[in-house]
Amino acid sequence: GLNWPLVIATVPGSFLGARVLAWVPDRFAYGLLAVGVGFAGWQLWRGRAARAPQVSRDPGWPTGLFVGFASALTGTGGPLVLMPLVIAQGMPVMAAVTLGQIVQLPIALVAGLGHVSAGTASPWLGAGLGLAMAPGYLLGRRWVAVMPIRVVSRLLAAVMLSSAALFAVKALGP
Repeated sequence: GLNWPLVIATVPGSFLGARVLAWVPDRFAYGLLAVGVGFAGWQLWRGRAARAPQVSRDPGWPTGLFVGFASALTGTGGPLVLMPLVIAQGMPVMAAVTLGQIVQLPIALVAGLGHVSAGTASPWLGAGLGLAMAPGYLLGRRWVAVMPIRVVSRLLAAVMLSSAALFAVKALGP
């Protein structure tokens, strides 16, 4: 079933992350994200995460709180932070993808409200981005369901490694 404690915990985490963003240097946040996502992408590319022993318990609210906070702090969607964490904990790749798609909506909504309340974002921009996310979510769920797990794992690893490289450039750039 759905991991409700994790999903619900993303709400206060993402609001807090959006509020704290004004005090954290961008380079620091991007550097941490580059290392974490890069490591997880490399593990997934090598196939280690796919062979990890399956955990008997789902990651709970502490993971959700951290995912919401880190996602809002770095301006990324929930899946980019969540999937490396839960895959490293042994969650099957397809379950991680599904959970990542589910958490992105509350994170985007609440982080957007946090950014608006902090004066760092426009409510109209947030609403537009939210609407633009919906078709990708719906198409992604259908597409991933019919793809072989090895292909999904490799594509996810490539996205993670590419994202890590872009975050590293942002962390090290001018």
